Amino acid sequence: FEAFNPLWLVWTGLADFRPMMGDYVPLIPWAAPALAGVAVAKALRIDQWRGTPTGRVAHTLTFPGRHSLIIYLVHQPILFGLFKAWVWLHS
Repeated sequence: FEAFNPLWLVWTGLADFRPMMGDYVPLIPWAAPALAGVAVAKALRIDQWRGTPTGRVAHTLTFPGRHSLIIYLVHQPILFGLFKAWVWLHS
């Protein structure tokens, strides 16, 4: 649809062209599977099946999921530093 061609509306997925963006994912049609998954989970009442695991192993395995943002933010400068050191050592 030509009305969706302005860059600020391209994210809908209804534009006549695909922008040159590496992370471009149009809302339509990808909203449908996400909403279908939410509907199925609610219909099956999956939240009632989910229990809270106990014990040290369960806590260790669930820790990264509960703290994923801080893990992501901390590991980025570490990786950049390691890559820079590797380039410096091999140049």
